[in-house]
Amino acid sequence: MPTATISVLLLYVNPLLGEGLERLLAGETGLSVTARQLRCSATSLPTMDAEADVVIFEEGGPLGLEQLLEWTRSPVVIVMSLHTDKVRVLRLDDLRSHPGDVVDSIVAACLDRPGLTARVADAAGRLQ
Repeated sequence: MPTATISVLLLYVNPLLGEGLERLLAGETGLSVTARQLRCSATSLPTMDAEADVVIFEEGGPLGLEQLLEWTRSPVVIVMSLHTDKVRVLRLDDLRSHPGDVVDSIVAACLDRPGLTARVADAAGRLQ
């Protein structure tokens, strides 16, 4: 039975992070990895795959996170840096401006965080 392939676009500045992560991910079954080093502000985003399933982005280079978020249509952006041990995962959902949709998204995002789930669910009940 064929497995689904997840396309990953890796945008990095530092070769240590980028090339190492590219090699690590390339060994994973079901992932198709495209890596691009961001060398200068002249990097042209439209020539890259805006439709990747996941974008892994190294902060601190010529491309800002805001620019990336305006360009990409990927549902998940993973933000990392060699200067910190924190990795952020951004889920990009298209929402309508209806308050219920926003509350539902807040609740869904917090389901894996037990301390927040009860508070968010209580707040959601008050808003609806």
